[in-house]
Amino acid sequence: MSSPIENENGTVLCGSDDGTLYAINSESGEKEWTFVTGGRIRSSPAISHDGKVFISSFDGHLYAVQEETGKSIWSKMLGGSVYGSPFVGMLGSIQSSAGVAEEGLVFIGSADGAIRAIDTENGDIRWEFMTEKPVLSSPSISSDGTVLVGSDDGNLYAIDSQNGSEKWRFQSSGRIRSSPVVSMEDGSILLCCQDGSIYALSSLGEELWAINIGQTIRTSPAVEEGGRIYLGADDGCLYAIA
Repeated sequence: MSSPIENENGTVLCGSDDGTLYAINSESGEKEWTFVTGGRIRSSPAISHDGKVFISSFDGHLYAVQEETGKSIWSKMLGGSVYGSPFVGMLGSIQSSAGVAEEGLVFIGSADGAIRAIDTENGDIRWEFMTEKPVLSSPSISSDGTVLVGSDDGNLYAIDSQNGSEKWRFQSSGRIRSSPVVSMEDGSILLCCQDGSIYALSSLGEELWAINIGQTIRTSPAVEEGGRIYLGADDGCLYAIA
């Protein structure tokens, strides 16, 4: 149930319910290495610019392993099972399509309701922010370095990536288990809730519009350049929304 990612060398990295992170050659399909955790892996791995792969597990740990060999670098015990994927802050500026973050931090939520910033070098916790219920959503990062993450308490939290202080929160109508999508143009945020609600928010967390499709939503939406929104729901349908 983990989504695979491919690194610059053509290696596909993917986790499995057997608790193993697999590195597979994208050309031949041959296994290059494996790394075994103590629980199911349903998150997607993240890769830092200095060759570390980060993966979370139902055993409650966040792991850092070597990208080339799969050998362990460090592991950090968090509070409860970890469903969400880690987000890595690299190079101190633009970080893929997800946004920006402070150099050398990996952000992760866990079932104890905490969102943590962890040092990529040694696994030390830089800061911890507590919500009222489990955090199964994966974090996103806005262009100004704000960490955005949803919780089962129904709130979307905006947190300062440097010190873990709360900037604002938005109370939705249901549990949030998908990742928010941030526009790089104006910082607006698209948020989906399990109760079928979809929200568009300003960069300051103000509601712009909301609709409900009447179906459970577990996935994160994709946004086309022209503004059309695509998402899947539990009724087996793909929705396109203007």
